[in-house]
Amino acid sequence: MIAAAMTTRNSTQQTYVELARASAKILRQLDAQQCIRLGCAVKNLAAVDVELCFSMTQQGRVSVVGKARTQVELGCHRCLESVNLMLDVDFDAVLAFDEKQAAQWAKSGTGQNVVVVASPVLNELELIEDELLLQLPQKTCLDENCQNRPKSSYGDDNRKEANEVPTELKEDDNPFAVLGAMKLKD
Repeated sequence: MIAAAMTTRNSTQQTYVELARASAKILRQLDAQQCIRLGCAVKNLAAVDVELCFSMTQQGRVSVVGKARTQVELGCHRCLESVNLMLDVDFDAVLAFDEKQAAQWAKSGTGQNVVVVASPVLNELELIEDELLLQLPQKTCLDENCQNRPKSSYGDDNRKEANEVPTELKEDDNPFAVLGAMKLKD
């Protein structure tokens, strides 16, 4: 007689509900190669330190408070040189297991962020990668005295003060004067 296979459970395959009921706290370091989308957006992604604290809300929803921290390199928006940047993200959300549930919770107006997860099984990357991507700045170099900052002057300015506005235009101040002269020649 052949016995049924014994079912064993891998401890890393915990569900969000189990973690919330146990008020679990998870500290992990995710390898940079796991963060594929974030790795495509930055250069030299370091390992990501993750801290997740799970709990159940009064409504019986899974709640997670999380932190993620990593070092990345981005191209400067001014000179395109690499700039080191520390991404440090804090977030607080309730987890929904489908879009319909998330829409209902959003309509209820609880004011909580709702994150839709693809599976009931814990996936740290699913919780933090979007938060890290949203934290990426549009302007990377904030140093106004950066030696690589391009000049924003377009030639000599004959005015005495930068704030001085001419009261009357001269012929060579008019950008359409050349076009007008061409029209008269024809």
